[in-house]
Amino acid sequence: MKSAIAPAAIALGLLLLIASLLWNFMFPATKSWTEEKSVRLTELGNQATQTNLKLLKAKERPSMHSGESAAELQDQFDKISAEYKALYDEFHNASESPKTISTALKWTGIGLTLLGGIAVLATRDA
Repeated sequence: MKSAIAPAAIALGLLLLIASLLWNFMFPATKSWTEEKSVRLTELGNQATQTNLKLLKAKERPSMHSGESAAELQDQFDKISAEYKALYDEFHNASESPKTISTALKWTGIGLTLLGGIAVLATRDA
């Protein structure tokens, strides 16, 4: 039974290495991140920039007769920024998740393969 554990660890380690190589193809980031979300993220970025510029202008030269007040613009900017941040966090998670899992599989596979190899060498000499 002891002699079967080391080759099984090597086989499992190699299987995990292969799975780590194929992980990005099996579960691409595009499954959870769509083109519509990408367009919306771009729109929100543009709106945030435009609103921020209007806000800066309203703070520099407040006008009671034309345009929106600085408080209204600040509220609008905060809402846009919150939605942008939530969507950006979703994008970041969608792009990083496959890499993180693939890295964990790779290093676990390397570790198991090395431990199995060391165990095989140790049992051969004994």
